[in-house]
Amino acid sequence: MTLHLLFSARPETHQQVLQCLGPNDAIVLLEQALALTCQTSVRYFARQQDKEHTGLSPDNVEWLSDSDWIQLTLTAERTLSWFD
Repeated sequence: MTLHLLFSARPETHQQVLQCLGPNDAIVLLEQALALTCQTSVRYFARQQDKEHTGLSPDNVEWLSDSDWIQLTLTAERTLSWFD
């Protein structure tokens, strides 16, 4: 599994990530990326801390503590970071 770390709230960047997703890949929405609309067919994660700081709470997201996020990152084959 590739874990895509999305830091961008731009729909164009989100679309690029979606085009690169493999069948078992997942997206972690970070910081302002929580403002994006999530696709129901994609597995999304986000940090609980970002939810508290931004006040944003999208649907179809599995919320992670910081320790959960670290564990998820360690279990991924690779991670890719996406910025503007």
